[in-house]
Amino acid sequence: MKKYFQVFLSLENKKAAVIGPSTATKNIVNELTECGAQVKVIENGRYKREMILDSDIVFACDANPAVNEDIYAACGCMGIPVYIPSRPEKCSFFLYPAGEKDPMGDVGSQVSVSGEKGNQNTDDLSAGPAAGSDVEMYTDGAARGNPNGPGGYGVVIIYTGADGKKHKKELSKGYAKTTNNRMELMAAIVGLESLTEPCNVTLHSDSQYLVKAFNDNWISGWVKNGWKNSQKQPVKNIDLWKRLLKAREMHNVRFVWVKGHDGDEYNERCDYLATSAADAVGRTGGF
Repeated sequence: MKKYFQVFLSLENKKAAVIGPSTATKNIVNELTECGAQVKVIENGRYKREMILDSDIVFACDANPAVNEDIYAACGCMGIPVYIPSRPEKCSFFLYPAGEKDPMGDVGSQVSVSGEKGNQNTDDLSAGPAAGSDVEMYTDGAARGNPNGPGGYGVVIIYTGADGKKHKKELSKGYAKTTNNRMELMAAIVGLESLTEPCNVTLHSDSQYLVKAFNDNWISGWVKNGWKNSQKQPVKNIDLWKRLLKAREMHNVRFVWVKGHDGDEYNERCDYLATSAADAVGRTGGF
């Protein structure tokens, strides 16, 4: 079983960039090649940001730690999964097969951690909902020039606190290179991950892609079939689906589809947050 088995399952025909000296990257290049990825090797000290623009995944092995940090930030802005072997805590996707310890203590993509553009704002600074609370969550994702343009997600979380008052929290972030579906998934992921106690969550989304995956049991079939769809092809966005499953574990989540752009107050607010985050990144180029 390959060290990077989980993420390599879905790399056939994907573009991978490996940056650094050949002595440090040889094994990674070999395994990527075996998994059918199109591998581009960027020699140590020759990295420039434009070199990774079309990449689906990046391994940062440059001998200069500052270069690796720049790669990590650049990938974050573009929504590209990135891994720094010398800094496993920076891992932005799940690399380890079942039974091995993941140094992140997490499963799934954490794409765009240090390079995100956006905001996390709340109507108040109170603590989140207590264990067992009922939570209404609205999520939305957006992408301009889908599939390779800027995008963003928006989340609105509503709950009644211990003080008996209604509280609302909003989350949004933008990415320079992403897809609408990835943003829909990221909205749900970030919303659920923000809840620190087990809650009863009603998650409202206008994404059939997200809602039907759970309500029509698509995801159960994908897991049963080794993350292959009904056409026996690798499921797209497997990294985010795995992270979403992990985020859902501690909660009782009910997925509800809402019609987009149909006057629902919180759906409209999420759309505004998502598109504003996408447009902000589009203006800055994500860097």
